[in-house]
Amino acid sequence: MLSRALLFLVVLASCGGSHAPTPDSGTGSATGIGPEGGTVTEPYGGQIVVPPGALSTTVAIGIARDLTDAPALAATGIDTAGAGYVLTPHGTAFATPATIQIPFDADRIPSDATPVLYKAEPGGTFAAIDSTVSGTMLTATISDFSWVIPGYAETSPRMVYALVSTTSVREVASFKIDKATGALGMATSTAAVGTGASSVTVHPSRRFAYVVNGNNGVPGGATNVPVNSISVYALDPVTGAIAGPIDTQPANANPISAVVHPSGKFVYVVNEQRFGTTTGNISVYAVDPTTGHLTPKGTSADLGGAPATAIAFAPSGKFAFVTYMPAPTGSTTFFDTVNTFSVDPTTGLLTGAISTALTGDNPWAVAVTPNGKAAYVASLGTQGSVNDLTRYSIDATSGNLTRRDSIYLGGEPASLAVDSEGRFLYAARQQVDNNQNLFVFAIDSASGSLTPSSNLLTSNGSGPIAVVAEPQGHFVYATGNGAIVPYTLDATGGILVPGTPIGPIATGAGVGVGDPFSFAASGTSPVWINGCSFLGDDVFVTGQCPLPTAIGGTGNSNTTSTQVDMIHSQSATHQLDVSTGVWGGTITSTPAGIDYNSDGNPQAFVSASFATGATVQLCGAPPASATQVYDFKWTGSGGCSGTAMCTSVAMTADESCHLELTVRPPS
Repeated sequence: MLSRALLFLVVLASCGGSHAPTPDSGTGSATGIGPEGGTVTEPYGGQIVVPPGALSTTVAIGIARDLTDAPALAATGIDTAGAGYVLTPHGTAFATPATIQIPFDADRIPSDATPVLYKAEPGGTFAAIDSTVSGTMLTATISDFSWVIPGYAETSPRMVYALVSTTSVREVASFKIDKATGALGMATSTAAVGTGASSVTVHPSRRFAYVVNGNNGVPGGATNVPVNSISVYALDPVTGAIAGPIDTQPANANPISAVVHPSGKFVYVVNEQRFGTTTGNISVYAVDPTTGHLTPKGTSADLGGAPATAIAFAPSGKFAFVTYMPAPTGSTTFFDTVNTFSVDPTTGLLTGAISTALTGDNPWAVAVTPNGKAAYVASLGTQGSVNDLTRYSIDATSGNLTRRDSIYLGGEPASLAVDSEGRFLYAARQQVDNNQNLFVFAIDSASGSLTPSSNLLTSNGSGPIAVVAEPQGHFVYATGNGAIVPYTLDATGGILVPGTPIGPIATGAGVGVGDPFSFAASGTSPVWINGCSFLGDDVFVTGQCPLPTAIGGTGNSNTTSTQVDMIHSQSATHQLDVSTGVWGGTITSTPAGIDYNSDGNPQAFVSASFATGATVQLCGAPPASATQVYDFKWTGSGGCSGTAMCTSVAMTADESCHLELTVRPPS
């Protein structure tokens, strides 16, 4: 298949092999053009311009909308964008190239396409030649004649899908992304939604979108859509236009968001039922890859009555991470936690929980890095020593989450997004403080640790907010009180440059703190190529293209180097976490990286990254203010052990090392 970014005018050469300039039948009238040159124009704007000196004798030049006897267009890889033309006489050769102008239908052109001209070579091979777009015309220079067709390589447009309000009725709308600036224009299409619609999600194939409909809120025009449901919409593969709903399935009480499994085979709806019986926290559906229709598979992830608030997946597809908020009454189990579940590869249902880790107060969003090493949870507030933005490491084998550290953002962070290349984390909070509510953090690829890059204020300030990183990693979109703000990413410094907001955009069913909602951005994903999740585990890879052998898959001779290059390679570093016990102490490392002093913060830990295969020496010492004599005991992984002042750790994976000091009894 030709590159997904290519829009082209295919010039098809005659396969007859004759070099004599004989006119074809059925091509309409022709104009005689001689050595002085000239122009031939047809009624729809198609044109041939022959420069002076290009012909040595007069030739009857013709251009007409006619593909009689033309070779067949490829069955896949190419779509037309207008009528085809015949240029006659076939085989005409020019001493100086002639210029052709062919009209095309601009409405059929995907938003991320780039014009280029392909010309058939002997034997049927096409080669690109320079071409340009002038309004609704494609122009190029050619040295001989044949059939021409305006078209483009099969691709899907880059779009934003969001809920909008027209008078008192809510709809879902599509917006084209400007490939150069990320700007969004007027809505290109709309479709009716049900009452209480709050969130929009796009399938990575860009063929389907999902809208969840709650049990209250703004009415929608789709009167046949019941409350507490998920609706499926069809997306036009060329224009990105949204239509439907084409299918609706019941969900449990108060559905707030839909998330697609990395394999694309399943969709999960989070049922954030704050009141009443909190069963069926996560509704699971299988996706029909042809029609997009959903088949309910059951519900999962009920843990002690705490309502679920968000779900995310490891890139392998093996594990799901679900957050839970406190229930107003009843059970006090599992609230303010993030839990790991196994994913059944046949049904998509979740089993577990495998592990539980503490979050801040009322966790509201969870995100995972593309390399599967780290997860982040945003909570509406702090809970004890856990701040409102928390980092966890992920054990690739077991799926266990280990809490590493947390950052205080303030102002109720309620939405997270991770850059598709794993470079940045975007965190949006609902309250404005110090004139900022959108934060950018650089992500350490080995440990997932966060370094602040920039922060800014969305155009409309406080209120329900959502942030989305579009799949191609160029732009970021955030909402604020009824508008979407496009941002261009300066990846060098992690700076977001705002564009012009568009609106009105609808938010969640309510207007209070924590009322969740989402919108979606589509584009070519680095982990979803031709219908396959390349970062997926073998169990979840779809049949069209299994994983390359290089990353543990079954291998495929059809896997191209371009596809392999888009896979995130294994990191050249690993993370080392160090900590001390109740008596504290200091720890330093050789090579440098760990400089740990627990004074004033006992049992905290710090992390640093070291080259894969390196040996790190750690040396400990009692607290500076200590007057007692201590015994040393090192425990951990990577060889961390012993009772001496120093120990060594082999960095073959992410490792941890703990120093426990105990006061030595008087002799």
